Amino acid sequence: MADVAMSEIEHWNRIAQDTSDPCRPRFYWDKRLLKLESERRGTPVYKDVEMVEIVTPGQTKSIPVHEVRDEHRRRWPQQYAAFKRGTEMPARGTPLETWSYLRPAQVAMLKALNIMCLEEIRDASDSVLEKIGMGAREMQKLVTAYLKPAPEREQELRGELQQAKLTIEGLQSQIDQLKAQLRKPEGAEPDEPALRPPTDREPASRAQAKERQTLRMPPKAS
Repeated sequence: MADVAMSEIEHWNRIAQDTSDPCRPRFYWDKRLLKLESERRGTPVYKDVEMVEIVTPGQTKSIPVHEVRDEHRRRWPQQYAAFKRGTEMPARGTPLETWSYLRPAQVAMLKALNIMCLEEIRDASDSVLEKIGMGAREMQKLVTAYLKPAPEREQELRGELQQAKLTIEGLQSQIDQLKAQLRKPEGAEPDEPALRPPTDREPASRAQAKERQTLRMPPKAS
């Protein structure tokens, strides 16, 4: 029994340390009617109880509510401690409003799906992306790039700039070639290849004349 209890504690401790847990708890006070005590006194008697509402990003139809148990306290120790102090835990993640890509209508739509920060878009499952609708995957791709550490983003940008530079240089080379062709008079022959240098045994003028005659000679019929 002790081993089972210890393994359960370790299980919930691992969950408590897992920052990738997508669920957001909301701890609050509620009341419960004590029926037997009410019947005995002849008047309603209530007891304060700790409750937790568990919100999953993208899930709007089913938001479970439970009376707080030890497993909830272990799973979200910081949020529960803030609740007991009477304070609210700061919202985790990067607020949607800080990303200029999102328009106000998109922010409202995401919040209606219980998506409150950019990290929840980045980590959204396929089913959640379907609820977000058209453009959701592109949005997730952009958010993932936006949330990368600055050095990593800088390295990627340097690579993209280098690739863009090579592309521009290639296009400029093509433009220069087209300009050179447009400058030639209409009907002009293409540039002749460079003449070979004369040998020691023949004068330069005779060697050049022979070279030109060879280049302009029509091919023999087969």
